[in-house]
Amino acid sequence: MKVFLDDCRTTPSGWTRTYTPQQTIDLLKTGHVEILSLDHDLGDDDGIGTGYDVLLWLEERVFWYGFIPPKVIALHSSNSCAKEKMNAAILQIKRIREKVVKGHICVVTPDNEDFTLYDPKPSQDE
Repeated sequence: MKVFLDDCRTTPSGWTRTYTPQQTIDLLKTGHVEILSLDHDLGDDDGIGTGYDVLLWLEERVFWYGFIPPKVIALHSSNSCAKEKMNAAILQIKRIREKVVKGHICVVTPDNEDFTLYDPKPSQDE
């Protein structure tokens, strides 16, 4: 599944549109999102949040629970300052995914498909 988070741009053909970080997170929880494209500014930062909130959620889930993020995370935001911090978050998610999660041993195969987290937290649905 390809997911496109935005409040005003036209959704590309073949993509599933979300308008809020929570809608996007709900789709990520299914484990079927392969490509994720995020906008930052969604019209109400304090009310519904931003695309950066999705990355914070992903970073936490990858770190604590070994959640496997989408293979591709793209940004289509026009907000250059936010885009910079979002790129940093994506890089951090990649680093965590490739190395160690909460001090536990992680095994990532060369094709990045198999991932083993030893002694994980009990549930990632919180």
